Amino acid sequence: MQELIQDAIKLTGRYASEGSPAEYLSTLSDGDFSQFGICLTDCLGNTYAGGDSNFLFSIQSVIKVLILAAALQDSGLEKLHKAVRFEPTGDSFNSILRHEDATQRPFNPMINAGTFAAISVVAGNAETRFGKVLSLLRQMADDDSIDYDRGIYQAEYISGDRNRSLAYILRSGGIFKDSVDEILDVHFKTSSILVNCVHLSRIGAVLANDGISPLTGRLILRSEHARLIRTVMATCGLYDGSGEFAVSVGIPAKSGVSGDIMASVKNKAGIGVYSPALDPNGNSVCGMKAIQYLAEQLNLAIY
Repeated sequence: MQELIQDAIKLTGRYASEGSPAEYLSTLSDGDFSQFGICLTDCLGNTYAGGDSNFLFSIQSVIKVLILAAALQDSGLEKLHKAVRFEPTGDSFNSILRHEDATQRPFNPMINAGTFAAISVVAGNAETRFGKVLSLLRQMADDDSIDYDRGIYQAEYISGDRNRSLAYILRSGGIFKDSVDEILDVHFKTSSILVNCVHLSRIGAVLANDGISPLTGRLILRSEHARLIRTVMATCGLYDGSGEFAVSVGIPAKSGVSGDIMASVKNKAGIGVYSPALDPNGNSVCGMKAIQYLAEQLNLAIY
C-alpha cells in the first residue's frame, strides 16, 4: 500500500501546477503549488502517507461534513431536515439561493447556505457551537492539538459579505432566528481550522467504519449518521463537479477551496489529499487525479 501511495504521488504530481488557487483570500491565493500530499487510513487503523502529508492548511468546506455530523448528533435528522434539504445542485458553493419548495430551505448541507442552516440546529451560542464542531473533529482525527488559525479567520470575516447576504436571506425566510453574526462566526472559525492529509484520512476512516474510530475503537458517530454523511458527500460533496466526480471516480468525497479533499469508502478506508491549484468548480485538480488513481487501483468505486 505504501508503494501505491508513492506511485500516486509520482504519477499524478504533474497535475499540481494545473489550475488556479482560490482568489478571494490572500491566505489561499498565495498557496505553494509544489505542496502535494496524500494519506490513506484503512478500517484496521493502518496509515499510509506520502508527499507533504503533514503540511497544515485551512480545512475550508471539508468542515461542512463535521458541521453536518454535529447537527445530526445534537438535533437528529428530522429537525435538521426542516432547515435544509439533501438534494444536489448544479450551482456553485456560494451561490445566491434559489428555492424549489415553499419551505425556503437550501438544497443541501454541502453548500454555504446549507451549512448555515445546519449550524443553526447545533445547540448553543456561537462559542458553544464552534466548540462542539472542533471537539468532534479532534476526536475523529485523533489529535487534541487541532485549532483554528486567527489570521485566516480574520481574512474570512473581512471578505464575508456574500456569506452575510446568504445568511440574511435564510433568516428572512425563517430558516433560523439566530443572529447572522453568530452563525457566520461559527462558519468563519470552523473554515479556518488547520488540518493535514493525515487528519482528513482519519476523519474519512471514521465515516468508512460506520462511526467507529479505527485508531481508538471509540464510537464517535452513530452508524446511521455516518451512512447519511457518506451519501450526502457522494451526491453533493464536490460543488457543481459532484456529478462528474461520481461518474469518473465513484466514491464519497468532500472538497475545500484550500485544495483539500477528504474521501470515505465504507468498510475500506478514508483518504486525505492536498494540492492548492483548483479547477473552475473549486476542486483540487491534482487531488482529484490522485483519488481517481487510488480508486481505480484499489477498486473503491461504490457504484
